Parts: sequence; C-alpha cells; structure tokens
Amino acid sequence: VGPRPHALAHDHEYELKIGLYARRHNVRPGISGWAQVNGLRGLTDSDEKMKRRVDHDLWYIDNWSLWLDAIILLRTVFSAKSYRNAA
Repeated sequence: VGPRPHALAHDHEYELKIGLYARRHNVRPGISGWAQVNGLRGLTDSDEKMKRRVDHDLWYIDNWSLWLDAIILLRTVFSAKSYRNAA
C-alpha cells in the first residue's frame, strides 16, 4: 500500500506544476493507495485531476498507520469506487 508510481514523464511535468509533488517519492510506492480507493485512478487528463490524486497521496503519507493500510486493502477488494476509471 502506498502512492501509485507515475510515469517518469509525469514526474518531470508535475514536479513543476504541483507543489510538494516530489514528496510522494519519500515513501515506497504501492499497488493500491488512498487515491485509488477514492476513485482517483486512471487517466489524468487535467492538472486538477493530478492535483487531487497527489493531495490524496500526501494525506496518506501524513496519516499512515497499519489500520489505514488495512482499510485501503479492504476497500481495494470490496469497493466499486476502487475500480472506477480502471483502464
């Protein structure tokens, strides 16, 4: 569990556009995360969509706990919102 990694091209682009974007790299990436279980996955065709995803990633980093990871894992499997925008 952790922020999903983005393509390197996204990293370079959004580090310039979104404050604290690079902070996501202070933790190990995961195959599911807080942004994903809140429906923020798939195509990020606007800066606003990416900012919302990054904001959720930063919230996860600031509020991490084993309990939060357990909630994310359960929501990954059982919540329809987790599958929204899956490509």
